[in-house]
Amino acid sequence: MKFIRIVLIAFPFCLALVSCKKENLEEKLSTTKVDTIIQNDFEQMVLLEPFTSTSCGACPIAHHEIENIESQNNKVIHLTHYLFGPLNHEYSNYVIDQVNKTLYTPLSFIQRDNGTEGVVYYVIDRLEEIIEGQFRKESPLELAIETSIEAQDVSIEITLNSDDRLSNQNVAVTVLVVENSVIGTGSGYDQRNYGHTDENHPYYNQGEYIEGFEHTNVIRHVISAFDGDVVEFELKNATWSGAFNTDMLPNKLEAYSIIAFASESAKVGSPILNATLLSF
Repeated sequence: MKFIRIVLIAFPFCLALVSCKKENLEEKLSTTKVDTIIQNDFEQMVLLEPFTSTSCGACPIAHHEIENIESQNNKVIHLTHYLFGPLNHEYSNYVIDQVNKTLYTPLSFIQRDNGTEGVVYYVIDRLEEIIEGQFRKESPLELAIETSIEAQDVSIEITLNSDDRLSNQNVAVTVLVVENSVIGTGSGYDQRNYGHTDENHPYYNQGEYIEGFEHTNVIRHVISAFDGDVVEFELKNATWSGAFNTDMLPNKLEAYSIIAFASESAKVGSPILNATLLSF
């Protein structure tokens, strides 16, 4: 009987210990869960901006490299700056003028990273390396893009959500309409090709000028200001709204996409915080 009594007395005490340990464990798990949520990073998109021209014989290899990178990572997107000809847009001229640097092709911006002398260009054989470095950075901002279509009018709304790492409230949004694929004939479309006689080149034996070359993500319209539109944050959220009319597009809407990006300020040379793409 004495043994039984001891057990009966000790049993509630053991239950209390188990309950206490369970509560402590739950409290620790809860705390850990909250910390994990706080530390979650926003999904980052990396924007490439290659500079090219149809008279650049080295540019097809750059085009090929960017296509390969995008096919392997759907978080990489690009928009193409053509220096002149029917594929050129005045926005590209403005960008080149604002960064105020001697430009050669093919080169590319990546997130418009800044060095000691402003925006940095990267040669094509360094793109993959630099992109990997971009993904190791933490983005303080995420973008969500929505569109609505009524008759010929396309309305765009972009929601920006920030976290505590975004200290600069002078954030600007730039919004462009790009044509997904452009194939033309003749001068300004046929692409010069240095790889025509090189068996190891992806465009081997396709002509010194490639007829029917596919040009991708060609800038057609800029819906925002060229420098971007500054958005006002309320706490950690901001919204950008704009619209365009499909009458300005020669092809069906499905031939186009919207590329939007947020930069640290309303200035072409400002680093890009994040980007997004919406295809119709």
